[in-house]
Amino acid sequence: MLLKDTKVLAEKSKSTYSVCRFHSYAEWNFLKNRVKVMATLSQEKTCPVCGVAIANDVVQFSNGSTGTRARLYARVCQYAKKPDCINQDKELIGEVLQEDGFIEAPPLNLG
Repeated sequence: MLLKDTKVLAEKSKSTYSVCRFHSYAEWNFLKNRVKVMATLSQEKTCPVCGVAIANDVVQFSNGSTGTRARLYARVCQYAKKPDCINQDKELIGEVLQEDGFIEAPPLNLG
């Protein structure tokens, strides 16, 4: 039994339906946006080869700031060459630039 001011939201999730009751549009909108964020977080994948987490094409390295799939490929994946690596799709990686890799250290004069 629904109250007059109650809105009903039905969403199909895989093969099941869930019905939620909300007392205001603001409450419904807040929860709808929260579900989107939670769905985004659930798309995070962790590479079994190197342990790096990738969510929405943003790579979280173990040290330092976030990076791109291209940077991860230039620094790790192209050398690891393991079949379980989750960063092998060239379309997702995109163009690998020179600055994505490690910069060559200048030669040292020890003499």
